Amino acid sequence: MKAVFFIFIFFMFAVNQAASAEITGTYVRGEHGLNGEIISKSVYLSAPHVVLKVEGAPNGFCLTRESEDSEEVLCTGGQIIGKTLQPGTYTVFPAPPANKHKESVSVYTQPVAPANKSNLPSKK
Repeated sequence: MKAVFFIFIFFMFAVNQAASAEITGTYVRGEHGLNGEIISKSVYLSAPHVVLKVEGAPNGFCLTRESEDSEEVLCTGGQIIGKTLQPGTYTVFPAPPANKHKESVSVYTQPVAPANKSNLPSKK
């Protein structure tokens, strides 16, 4: 019986972890402020996700979303907690302070609970 319980707990943990997403990006300043490099792995969200937490990028960041029919860019100073991200492919990059060579940002999300889906704004 203990084995079944632990398998159930592991399964629930694995399902929860698979459903969450982390969107990360780094900006590395180039020589004399030129030729900077943005490093951001694209993350695909197949369903609406709500932003839970942001780490890094005290000067703000830009989050880009690409879908089949559009591209959107949201630049913010971090006031994104609780915002719903619509399905699409996301990348993020920070706005580094002038005195830093490198800055990173991580945006953590989880799927919107089914009961809340009716509260989502309609897609334009």
